[in-house]
Parts: sequence; structure tokens; C-alpha cells
Amino acid sequence: MTGQVTLGQLQALGLVSANPLVRREINIQFHPLKPKEQWADPETEELAEDLESAAMEVFLRRFTAADRIAFSEAKTQEDAAYLAIHRTVFTAEGDRVFPTLDLAYGLDLMMFAPLVKEIRDLNGIGGPKKKSPPKTKHGASSRSSSARRSKKSSSASAPKSSTSGSNTESATAP
Repeated sequence: MTGQVTLGQLQALGLVSANPLVRREINIQFHPLKPKEQWADPETEELAEDLESAAMEVFLRRFTAADRIAFSEAKTQEDAAYLAIHRTVFTAEGDRVFPTLDLAYGLDLMMFAPLVKEIRDLNGIGGPKKKSPPKTKHGASSRSSSARRSKKSSSASAPKSSTSGSNTESATAP
């Protein structure tokens, strides 16, 4: 392929793919703002003591390569989480809910945790991990494989009977 690269060519090669917004509903509990007349200082917002519940509709975009690079350059995991909120949370019209990173940092914890959970779920991060067999000192997959080796070597010197043998190998095979 020579010549000038176009978006159509890159898409045909699978090097650029669509990244549509995905609608999610997030259930949250929060302390609503008190009416401004009830604030002790008219410049300082005050929250009510009672919790309220709400379902919020958000539109998320899956991580791109550029997002992943930006996250890897974040100083802390917390910074990466706020960066993910800034870069991947949109309105139905496609506008960023948090146009600046500073606005994302202002997000209340009551919304932060469920939002980060949805972002992680959408991107396949932090789900249940597959259990791998425990490692031994010598890097073997597990003790069961060395047990099989012992059993094989001891069975070579022991007389074979018609009832001997076990399912250990088939039971531990991947």
C-alpha cells in the first residue's frame, strides 16, 4: 500500500474502528444540596443530611489506545480514574459531561464509585480473575504435576495390577 493514507483505508484494514457511546444506568445515593437560603455562608454549598436515591443515565465510550497511553502516564491510580471519567463519560449528544479534568476532580464520591465501576465493567477491567495453578519453587505449574511425576516413577518400579491407575492426569489437565 503506497500513497496517501485515508481514514477509509485505515478502517478497511481494521486499524480504526467505530467507538460508539454505550448507554448505562447508574443507581446512586447522595446528599442533595440544601436550598441556598439555608446555607450558613451564601458562598459555601451545604448538603442535606438525608440520603436520596436516583437513577442516572450516562453514556460511556470504551477506552482507546490514546486513553490507555494517558492512563499509563497518570501519577496515581486515583488520577487515572478521574482521567477515565473525563475522557469516557458523555451526554447522549456526544458532549463530554466533564469537559476538563478539573471538573472531573470535583465529582462527589457518591457518584464517583458507581461511575468508575461502570467504566471498568465496560472495559473489562477488574472482573473475576482466572485462577492459575500455584507456582512451585522451580517454576512448575503446580504440585500436582510433580506428584504425577513421582507417581509415574514409583509405578515404573512397582508391579502393575489390573486395578491400579488413577484419573489424576485427566482430572488435572487444562
